[in-house]
Amino acid sequence: MGSGFSPNALSHKVYVMKRDATGHPIVLVKGRKEKPLKHIVRYSPSGLEWGYGGSGPADLALSILSDAVGRDLADCYHQDFKWFFISRIPWDGGEITGSQIAAWLWERVCQEA
Repeated sequence: MGSGFSPNALSHKVYVMKRDATGHPIVLVKGRKEKPLKHIVRYSPSGLEWGYGGSGPADLALSILSDAVGRDLADCYHQDFKWFFISRIPWDGGEITGSQIAAWLWERVCQEA
């Protein structure tokens, strides 16, 4: 499958989307350590977002997948990931587990093989 993708390596990660008191989006990666998700800016220089299909959600999808499985796979699959996961997250926020990402990505990669 290339790009170093290992479904088991994702099992400990959880991507948490929430908002601060002013409504500003916050995205954390919880795993062995908790850290803010690095924003990979491609479509939305103003920041990450979720709950619809725009540029902020596209950057969030790209950023999550890049963190989870590397940039190569993220570049290929982030738009589909945006529509399947990111666009459906309520305004208040939500979580995506590494296991969910691995299962979703495994289906897509295997279907193309």
